[in-house]
Amino acid sequence: EETGHPKGLIPRGYPLLTLGIDCQGDRVEVQAVAFGPNRRRAVVDYIVVSGNITESETRDELDRVVTRLWVNEAGRKIAPDLVAIDGNAYTDDVFDWAKHYSRSQVIMVRGVHPDTAEIIAPVRRDAEGKGKRRRTRTFGNRFFNVGVSVLKGTLYEFLKRTDPLSRGFVAFARGLGTEYFEQLCSETRKEVATKGGRRVWRWTPKPNMANEALDTMNYAEAAATLKGWTRWDDAAWDALIEERETPPATPGEQLDMEHLLLTSRPGQAALPARSEPEKPSPPPVPVPPPARDWTSRLA
Repeated sequence: EETGHPKGLIPRGYPLLTLGIDCQGDRVEVQAVAFGPNRRRAVVDYIVVSGNITESETRDELDRVVTRLWVNEAGRKIAPDLVAIDGNAYTDDVFDWAKHYSRSQVIMVRGVHPDTAEIIAPVRRDAEGKGKRRRTRTFGNRFFNVGVSVLKGTLYEFLKRTDPLSRGFVAFARGLGTEYFEQLCSETRKEVATKGGRRVWRWTPKPNMANEALDTMNYAEAAATLKGWTRWDDAAWDALIEERETPPATPGEQLDMEHLLLTSRPGQAALPARSEPEKPSPPPVPVPPPARDWTSRLA
């Protein structure tokens, strides 16, 4: 709370911005995370939208959140590079909301638990029903599986790092609250028995503890990975930082930070307004498969 950056502000050195969204029965939770080189990230904000994703009022408010422009320390306003929303529990309703944005703006995600799962990989076809009623859907080629077991393991290792310049350092905004951090650290690695009696290690939630902060962090990281966060070289990062963190050229554009934070609110369209669903196009190129052991990614 004393050393973090202001809530809602993108700190220097974290030019890539994504949003992770989790849908619950009575609310939709959104985490804004900025990413930088050397696997570093900074939590920018955490927003809870009241209501269910099936409700028009909730969708309207969610539209205002995802079209918000976020201020960085250079005084520039940044649109989210990609939004990843949980499509597991309310699949059809989430797709109905998401399809009004392009696939380069909003994707649907669902967690998969094997340690060998890719960080993010397209869901080629999703089947439902039985017999003659069985059908397959592609969801506009915007639905992705997320290897959450790997993401949780690497995140918990990175949370131990205290040097802001170290690989994997995680910075936090002030004012996130105790419950946020409890949710972020809400799961532990335990050995459990499968239905077949086999013993396996899995991430298990702590009793009576919500984990939306952890889930939305995973979705935001998956979106950043799809954008190239873990693959860009120094030259690519330098170019993006120069583009987004160079102060505005016109003196009149350089407003004071308090004014920028107050005026960068939901409703300022960063993404285009909701439109008619776009026509299908070829599926995205899969992200190269990761190493099988998540600990190898910490080097």
